[in-house]
Amino acid sequence: GQASVSLSVKGLPPPGPWLLDDQAHSASAFLAAFEHTGDGRWLDRARELVDMMLAFYWDDAEGGFFDAREQTGGFLATRAKPIQDAPTASPNATAALVLLRLAVSSGEAKYRDRARLLLEAFAGTAADLGIHGSTWLRAVDWLLNGECKVEVADDLERHLHREALRHYRPRKVILPRRKSPVPGTPAPVALVCAGSACAAPVHDSGALRDVLEHFGREGRTS
Repeated sequence: GQASVSLSVKGLPPPGPWLLDDQAHSASAFLAAFEHTGDGRWLDRARELVDMMLAFYWDDAEGGFFDAREQTGGFLATRAKPIQDAPTASPNATAALVLLRLAVSSGEAKYRDRARLLLEAFAGTAADLGIHGSTWLRAVDWLLNGECKVEVADDLERHLHREALRHYRPRKVILPRRKSPVPGTPAPVALVCAGSACAAPVHDSGALRDVLEHFGREGRTS
């Protein structure tokens, strides 16, 4: 079935107690599906869902997302802006990570700008969160230090893509490509960029693993 969000002709979401938690984690799952499959429809669904979150959950006055869309009556008539992990990752911090990932995957800087506003909205109370602010701090780390972007154009065996998925790297975003991200260099090839620098293209899983382990970490650029 379709996972995208349908809005009414009046621009209002369908009736029901839609929660920010559901939307943020669904968008995160859509982005993960795009990284694993390379199917652009998952990226489109993530973008559509995030745009809906910004339209119906965002606090224009003070920043951050409300936990539910605006409605009258019922138990959810009073809205809050959850940032505390209790015990699962908080909806607002998860949304910040989604915005940062989407900015990289879509190439649209507006999502990173909104993530910055979201994180700044809770900066004044972050010290009170303790260990319950872990997800917020992960998003702050991403905002300050930037992503590790891995563009992969693979062959049918998908050795490079599997290695990119398998190897842990903080703030990693995988961008599956149909064509080589490096002009004049045929697939299979992977290009790893951290900050404003990119490593030399690699063509096998061992070389990709080495780049992910060392490139752009602790001041190393090669």
